[in-house]
Amino acid sequence: MTSKTKQKASVRRVTVTRAEGPCELCMTKEFDTLRAANDWLAENSLTAPDNGAYDKHDFVVEWDDGEKYEGRIDVQHPAQGGADRIGSHVRQWLRFNYGMLAEDEIPDHLTPEDYRRFVSKRSAEDCESARNFLATYDLSDF
Repeated sequence: MTSKTKQKASVRRVTVTRAEGPCELCMTKEFDTLRAANDWLAENSLTAPDNGAYDKHDFVVEWDDGEKYEGRIDVQHPAQGGADRIGSHVRQWLRFNYGMLAEDEIPDHLTPEDYRRFVSKRSAEDCESARNFLATYDLSDF
């Protein structure tokens, strides 16, 4: 039996805008890879507040087929947790919001019933669309 693995659409461009922090550091940068964008976010984490707060960064990931994903990631100082990776952030956000978490992955502040109730507000079509998105688009951070 042969297994056919569908190749995921490749990232064409990642645009990140630092929306908070020192004025001279608030800028928009474009990258060819998620890894390069994540490296820049890690650099930005060094100038984020070290009191538990964060600096907002808006991002747009565009793939070779023209699909785009827009989001926001909060970057903390390394002493507070540092910067999450964009691909990981998107995967986790979609999985949480569209009912793809296993029971042991549900955050501690929610009971499994709370999570099911939260997800039940999503349409089956939206949940399927999120699953298809994750299966179609490369979100590899490395």
